[in-house]
Amino acid sequence: MYKIWNFHTGASHPPLSGDLTCDAAVIGGGITGVLCARALARRGLSVALFEEHTVAHEGSKTARSTAKATIAHETAASALAENVSKEASRKYIAANLAGLRFLQELTGGEGTCDMYLYALHGERRLQREFRALSDGGVVCEYLPRAPFTLSDTQQITAAVRIPDQLAVDPVGLAHRLCAEGSFAVFEHSPVTAAGRHTLTCGGHTVTAAHVIAATNYPVFHEASLPMKLMRKTSYAAAVRCADGFRLPADIMAYGADGGFGYRFARDGEILIVSGETHRGAAAPNAGQRLLRAAAEAANGNIEIVRQWSNNDGYTHDGIPYIGQLRCGIHIACGFGAWGMTNAAGAAVILAEQICGKGVWYDDLFSPYRNFLRGGMTPFAEHAGVAAGGLLRTMAPPPDRYASEVAPGRAEIINYRGRRAGAYRDPDGQLHVVRLRCPHLGCCLEWNPEEKTWDCPCHGSRFDYTGKCISNPAETGIGL
Repeated sequence: MYKIWNFHTGASHPPLSGDLTCDAAVIGGGITGVLCARALARRGLSVALFEEHTVAHEGSKTARSTAKATIAHETAASALAENVSKEASRKYIAANLAGLRFLQELTGGEGTCDMYLYALHGERRLQREFRALSDGGVVCEYLPRAPFTLSDTQQITAAVRIPDQLAVDPVGLAHRLCAEGSFAVFEHSPVTAAGRHTLTCGGHTVTAAHVIAATNYPVFHEASLPMKLMRKTSYAAAVRCADGFRLPADIMAYGADGGFGYRFARDGEILIVSGETHRGAAAPNAGQRLLRAAAEAANGNIEIVRQWSNNDGYTHDGIPYIGQLRCGIHIACGFGAWGMTNAAGAAVILAEQICGKGVWYDDLFSPYRNFLRGGMTPFAEHAGVAAGGLLRTMAPPPDRYASEVAPGRAEIINYRGRRAGAYRDPDGQLHVVRLRCPHLGCCLEWNPEEKTWDCPCHGSRFDYTGKCISNPAETGIGL
């Protein structure tokens, strides 16, 4: 597979081999965990980072990120101003501006470019977002016409230009920060238990004044979190075109009203297109629509470099959860599709909180805020999806059997008198799995784009053999 990001690093990190004492223990070797560790280390704390696999490995959320480090989060600022309060919008913007400054410091400004938030279906929504961003102190410019086109059929009605944003190589940044040696890194070191001041890893005990869970979905959490956090799936494709693209290579762009996201990688050689976000069962032909948008942005035939999908954690009110739980563990999650600045902002917030200072906007992100304020409709949807997922596990098995599953297809079948999921690979081998998610019991759904069984409730993902490849589930579903 062609590697979009830089997976090569001269540093390797050993597994934990004995008991350890430190000021802060960070669980998760993705970009969020690495940034948290770096922010704590620069404040003088001794920090240890623990990763189950390897830092920012190819299957990680970080490696699947499009890594647009920008304050332009679709219409998040105006949605908060309208649904929660103008003060909430200002605090959200302030946290992400702090995260962006942190990333600019760490990257030395490499990858600096303009971000364009564009509209396809009218200007009203974009104007509201422009006003909210300006009110929050963001330097931006409203443009009645965008300085680029996406296709002959898609007409951009207006755009907002935000200068000095970042197109980041998230994998390369994570590797470089770990190699600097300001904090200890332990790979192949899964954490099996965690509490306020201790965690267990490989049979060893780590004692820390502070424990931070920086995974996409916190495995160690309180019972209420599954109802506060949902997952959505989105798609991305990286393509190359010998004749170049309509977009300039030194910009990023995102549709404020249903358009796709665009950014370049590999010094303008590769265009990454993202979008088609949805909840629950896979959207029909999402991958094909994404490739069509990529082809329309090109001046010639495209070469597909890589295609993938992503599961992102969303909160009901659009505000991440950043702070300390009652059990004593600090969490940083629920970034939606905007993980780069939110992750960096979370690192700044947690570092200040742990050092006893705090920042003026950190209360907005409390895991114990009233998330129904501004989030009642998404919460009702989430509760309905969860209830439906549980009810489907009680349905009787269908009148369909393994012999009826064609090569390359997946079906729900009657397997020895009970419902099961079945996929027959192109070689004719049948793979049968349980359809009940081992996390909280929701009924799994087939994702044809990734050939995985996905949980619509909290986003656990399993390959067609039943192996768990994405938490919060910790065990597989193979029969």
